[in-house]
Amino acid sequence: MTKGVYAAAFFPLVFCAEQAANQMITTISGLSEDDICCILSMAPTVDSVRTSILSKDWVPRWRWTLRINISDSSLFTNSSNRLNRVLEFVTSAIRLIPTFSEFELLLYDSQYSAEQIRNWMLEVLQRDIVSVRIRYRGETVELPPGLFHCRTLRKLKLEVTSHFLSPAIGSFDNLKTLKLSRIDIISTENPNNLQLQFPMLKKLCLDDCNWVNAASVAIRAPALIKFRVRQFLVPPPGSVYLLIQILAPKLELFEFCGYLLWRMDLLQALSVSTLNISHRGINGSPDYLSWNASCTQRILSQCLMVRSLKLEGEVVEMMFKSGQVHQLRELNLLKHLEFHSSCDPKSFLQFLEVTPYIEHIRLTVCGWDTFDYDSLESLPSCVVYQLVEVEFLGFKGTAPQCLLASFFLENGTVLRKMSGLYRQKREERHEERTLWEELRKQSFWEELKKKSTHVDFDVGE
Repeated sequence: MTKGVYAAAFFPLVFCAEQAANQMITTISGLSEDDICCILSMAPTVDSVRTSILSKDWVPRWRWTLRINISDSSLFTNSSNRLNRVLEFVTSAIRLIPTFSEFELLLYDSQYSAEQIRNWMLEVLQRDIVSVRIRYRGETVELPPGLFHCRTLRKLKLEVTSHFLSPAIGSFDNLKTLKLSRIDIISTENPNNLQLQFPMLKKLCLDDCNWVNAASVAIRAPALIKFRVRQFLVPPPGSVYLLIQILAPKLELFEFCGYLLWRMDLLQALSVSTLNISHRGINGSPDYLSWNASCTQRILSQCLMVRSLKLEGEVVEMMFKSGQVHQLRELNLLKHLEFHSSCDPKSFLQFLEVTPYIEHIRLTVCGWDTFDYDSLESLPSCVVYQLVEVEFLGFKGTAPQCLLASFFLENGTVLRKMSGLYRQKREERHEERTLWEELRKQSFWEELKKKSTHVDFDVGE
């Protein structure tokens, strides 16, 4: 019997103990202690504690859970002394559960003491802890030094306001997953050229992190597979134009969302197969946007083996306007492209010149209402000769959008499917279907069908 079957049989008893049937009690009682311990570990800690009401035999069992998972959003919500009761519950759980290896603490109230959170971390690090996740949006938390040197730690996720002092950050010898949110990484070396070593790290996520007192950063992670960066904070002085070198020969996925504050070099990036770059909601000076566009172009020029590419935001438009697209080398392995920007449609089609073997395109055409079909005569017909499927987002059947669809039909020699999605949410499916039915009645639709009889025009599901 699998763990999922155990959970399905057990949880109705946990949450509705008074209604449990005798047959269910017999089934649960027949499980081994290891299986019951595994089931209790999958449930939130507060629900594991509640199993104590089942019988006298169940009173101590919650203490043998392998994982502490506590969220203050579900604890003592109607209590007038809620804050103190949450503190007492967390402290008791850490001290009474002797063998847990995973610790997850999600605090949505910002009134807790940062010193208390540090004390909890000190107690947790005294165990053979494997995974730690802490979320707290209050005052700055001083991290205990033992965190950096914990030999058993494999996964660390910190969503707190705090700071890492280097080179201590390079002491995570056995860490495989690292997520830092709102962390200041402060250089204590002289000269301020950081060399960070992560010998076992496979997943790295930096969410609104800042580099302080650093001139350049080199992150060496020979086992790194996934690297995500999200940056939406206003850049502090000295952090813009910082050079960050990523030396990760096994890197497969690189994802960037927000402000590109640094000059980022993906050295040895031949293994990157999935590249996502999204500059949503950026409002800045033309010089700043130009800098972001240059950095984006630099990353594209380094990831020549990419197979799936997503570009989004106004910085992409800036990159196209500056003519940097023409400086790119061909992305010969690219098969799937997502493109969400309000750039000139002709510039987008010119970008396809460096993707000669593209097969699937998904693009947003909202705002693409100024389009001169005659200007496409300078583009070669081989731009999309291997294109199999095109999906439009925001397709409303305007003349420029239909001209773009017509271009794909005329030049996509193996095109098999074209779909247009008007909706942004699934709830608008009825409106979308009505739109497509109206489009089918218009004259341009017949012209499209004449140009290609083998394409399946889909209303989108």
